Amino acid sequence: MSAVKAKRRSALATLSTGEKIAGPKAYATALKTLRQVSKPFSRKMEAAKERAGLKPGEAISKGLPIPWSKNMQKTQRRLARLNARIAPIRANALHQWTTLLVERFDVIAIEDLNVAGMLKNHKLA
Repeated sequence: MSAVKAKRRSALATLSTGEKIAGPKAYATALKTLRQVSKPFSRKMEAAKERAGLKPGEAISKGLPIPWSKNMQKTQRRLARLNARIAPIRANALHQWTTLLVERFDVIAIEDLNVAGMLKNHKLA
C-alpha cells in the first residue's frame, strides 16, 4: 500500500435529516482508473523532460520542445478519453441530486465547512 492515502469522502452530501447521499459508483471507479493512468503518464513526462535536458521535477520553460514518444502520446490520449468520460458522470450525478433535493424540500441551505482548518484553531475545536 502506498504511503500517501487518497482522501475518502464518506458521502457526496449529508442532508439536515441525517440522510447521506452516496456518490455514483461509476465516478469512484473512473477516478481509480484515472489514478492508475496518470502515474505512468507522469513518469513518461519526467523521462521526456530529461531527454529535453531538464532535471527531474524541473518546470518546463515556455517554448521548450518536449520530445513525446509514441507510448506517451497513447497514454495522453487514454487520459484525455478518461477525463472526457468523468465530466458527464459528475455533471449527471449533481443534476440528479439537485433535482431530487428541489423536489423534496422547500428551503435549501448549503454549508461547506473546512473541518480540518477548524480543528487547527483551538477556539473552534
